[in-house]
Amino acid sequence: MAAKEQQEQQQSLFSDFTTPGKAAWEEKVIQDLKGKEISTLTWHPYEGFPVAPMLFREDVSDIEHLGFMPDFAPYHRGSTPASWTIAQIIDEIDPEVATEEIERAVNNGQQAVGIHFDRQLHRASSLNTVVEEGGTEGLAVYSLKGMKTIADVLGEETPLEIYGGMASPVLAVLAEVSGCLVSHVEFDPLGTLAAEGALPMSMECTFRLAADGIRMAENDGQTALSVSGEPYQNAGASAVEELGCVLAAGVEYLHRLQDIGLDARDIASRMRFTFPVGTNFFMEIAKLRAARMLWAHIVRQFGVEDENAQRMRIMVRSSRWFQTKYDPYVNMLRTTVEAIAGAVGGADAMHTAPFDEIAGEPGPFSRRIARNTQIVLREESHLSQVVDPAGGSYYVEALTDSLARHAWDFFREIEAKGGFVAALEDGIVQARINATADEKRRNISRRRDVLVGTTQYPNISEKPLPQAGQDPVERAQRMRNALRAYVDDRGERNADALAAALEDPDAKIGEALRKAVHEGLTVPEISQMLCASGITAPTVQPLTAFRGADTFERIRDAVTRAPKKPTVFLATLGPVFWRRARATFSSGFFGVAGMEIIDNLGFESPQEAANAAIDAHADIVVACSDDESYGSLVPDLINALAAGGKKPLVIVAGNPKDDIEALTKAGVNTFIHLKTDAGETLAAVLETLGIEIQ
Repeated sequence: MAAKEQQEQQQSLFSDFTTPGKAAWEEKVIQDLKGKEISTLTWHPYEGFPVAPMLFREDVSDIEHLGFMPDFAPYHRGSTPASWTIAQIIDEIDPEVATEEIERAVNNGQQAVGIHFDRQLHRASSLNTVVEEGGTEGLAVYSLKGMKTIADVLGEETPLEIYGGMASPVLAVLAEVSGCLVSHVEFDPLGTLAAEGALPMSMECTFRLAADGIRMAENDGQTALSVSGEPYQNAGASAVEELGCVLAAGVEYLHRLQDIGLDARDIASRMRFTFPVGTNFFMEIAKLRAARMLWAHIVRQFGVEDENAQRMRIMVRSSRWFQTKYDPYVNMLRTTVEAIAGAVGGADAMHTAPFDEIAGEPGPFSRRIARNTQIVLREESHLSQVVDPAGGSYYVEALTDSLARHAWDFFREIEAKGGFVAALEDGIVQARINATADEKRRNISRRRDVLVGTTQYPNISEKPLPQAGQDPVERAQRMRNALRAYVDDRGERNADALAAALEDPDAKIGEALRKAVHEGLTVPEISQMLCASGITAPTVQPLTAFRGADTFERIRDAVTRAPKKPTVFLATLGPVFWRRARATFSSGFFGVAGMEIIDNLGFESPQEAANAAIDAHADIVVACSDDESYGSLVPDLINALAAGGKKPLVIVAGNPKDDIEALTKAGVNTFIHLKTDAGETLAAVLETLGIEIQ
């Protein structure tokens, strides 16, 4: 067939159909909704703006950022192709085991290695405190000798990222002196202030450290200052609140470091932003896109014309807030969703959490799965070959625009208070985040927000993950003993240069740190000197970190610790449909607490059900029937149980409104249904049974 004839046939075919417009689609949706308004499908997320269920070209025609090209300034449409660095973070305590894991990771596709150092170092703890309390979380490396073992396995080409909290600048100097290729220093003192309520050293010393870290950053693309969204998301913040805080903290860094002599261009080009990404897939994609767009605008307002300095450098990591201890293999699915969102959103680097990060202690298997999640997305899903994959989606573009506008409003509210630190001192940041956190807690407790395997669909027969490796108490003691032995054997060392630099406000602390490291001072000794210099930092009300699963995990932990696991007997009576439906609901309701569930096909009478419950030594008997039958069935069930000499808790699965008062007087403990606050009810049941929740 000639090309001309084929074209004519296609034109004739398409002429038989009309292109449905927005009105036609809306009419069809209303038909499917049987007359309800489309607005009933509108989503109202925690971010505080409505999200329409259906969008068309005309709905996004006024969005400004659609007029820009991706990967070009002003970065309104993404900054880089989705070719991110696989930068898994290792928190193994034992240096020998850590070096094995580093070598394994680098040989199997990891491109940069992040190391989470001893948690006591994050607090800039003194030597005595580390010797007494260290070695329980994070790599136990405190000296030049210890860091050289890490440098030897990393070599000269594998980039190292430092995660050491307030001690990060000192650890970075230690790593550079040891020969490591340091690519990033996770130093975010304002994030520490928000999360912990105070800093261990003065603001003057803190920002002198930050300034010297930027001045000393020599490697191509090296970043020496971090702005993390973790303190805010971990406290329950929405994406709007997280973005507003991150932007305000970034601006505070720019102002304060400019005040001590740095150029805004140099500061911005050495900053990296860390965003925890959760399972709210499209919102997280929009968050990363909006963050990049807003930060570029802010940097331009500081007079920075360098397009590379305007670009936000983004590290994405799995959100700890969404991780669960129970049914931990579900975390693999969560982190996969999170990693895809990070890649599509335009991450420059990414860490995927091992599935047992909360449930146990990550080992070679879980770390390999986490690492390979990213490798599969790059090598098999080809996400690294697409620039701004979400670009052009009406839904994502509209979500990005709404999120950016609302985050900008919150950012301006913080700035109106005098900046990020002033807003923390005033308490407006904490109040806003706490309000959202309370709403999230309520919705999780009522199971409106679902955490699979924890608040819904529990694995009742789940066994704890096997714990491998050395006893953690013994291992921690061994790490402390090694530090004590090193301190005792190293001989004299000279801290005069560091002491003199701290006394001179014009001196460069960075150079003095190098001398102190060469002299053999340990990280906690140096931190102690830094903390002793200058006036104290401000104190604020700290944000309260929690995970979404906390309430239900504490309930299940209490059941696990109990001398006898409570037995829940399902007294299935009445119509088959209702007794099965409510037995299934009740199994899930009590199953999330880890209780033993005894289900039944059905009983002919309350007496028969009571006899079976007594034989099963039930602690809880749940009546499962229809609301209309409860008024007659449940009192007989309670009387039959009492006649048998047993008084288990009797609970009704349903909401028989007309009979609630009478049934309560008859002895019903409580009623469970779809609107029940499950967390509150389960806690009350355990209290009645004498099981303490810690």
